[in-house]
Amino acid sequence: MITFDSDVYQGITLNSTDFPKEANEFNEAIKAVIATANQTHKRIIWVTLTHEQSILIPVLTQHGFIFHSCMEKELTLVLRLQKNVYVPFSPTHTVGLGGVVLRKKTNQDAEVLIIKEHLGSFYKLPGGHMELDETIELGVIRETYEETGIQTEFQSIVAIASKYPYQLGKSNIFLACSLTPINHEINIQDTGEIEDARWINLSDFFTCEEVSPFAKVLVTSTLKQTGLIINTTAFITQDNNDDKRELFTF
Repeated sequence: MITFDSDVYQGITLNSTDFPKEANEFNEAIKAVIATANQTHKRIIWVTLTHEQSILIPVLTQHGFIFHSCMEKELTLVLRLQKNVYVPFSPTHTVGLGGVVLRKKTNQDAEVLIIKEHLGSFYKLPGGHMELDETIELGVIRETYEETGIQTEFQSIVAIASKYPYQLGKSNIFLACSLTPINHEINIQDTGEIEDARWINLSDFFTCEEVSPFAKVLVTSTLKQTGLIINTTAFITQDNNDDKRELFTF
């Protein structure tokens, strides 16, 4: 017997750990679930299969389930039991993070941290994609460290950009973040992706033709404003302490 959890939207999510391994047995179990859902006036059924359960996909599609979203090791399908039922979109954006790391030197021009990828045409700011379980703060700190070996402290968001189309036909949101370096000795961790990382004087940075024009705009923005900082008091009263939430305000 397949068990399920109900939600406030009159939908149910099937517990995949209960699924029979054989397709024929699974087919009979799904028929029973659909019948129960219709009798109790449910509107939608959600199913998430692991990679090991992929043999069950044809059974679900034969009953009208459609693909909703896919991860590396799991696939989510959905069945509308009533017409015009709203189904939330699958993720539409990827999130990119870039670190503007400025080092002030006594009686000298400040320096900015830049990197060049093996396949890159220009030097640019360190950064990359935000991972699934990360906050913005932790993501940009991690990416900067992996590409340069520089540990940093988060200061603020100084610029936001968007691009479409991007990878896999999705949109991309890019957040440039001001970071303060903790150490200064470069030690590239991700040598498979990064060809070079270096500190460069700001005066040379803005005149160097090998530096991305986009990076120059981001550094200019950082020099002109404080940006959006993390509001640490925003979610103190929230009941769920496991949530990873960030609020950025001026």
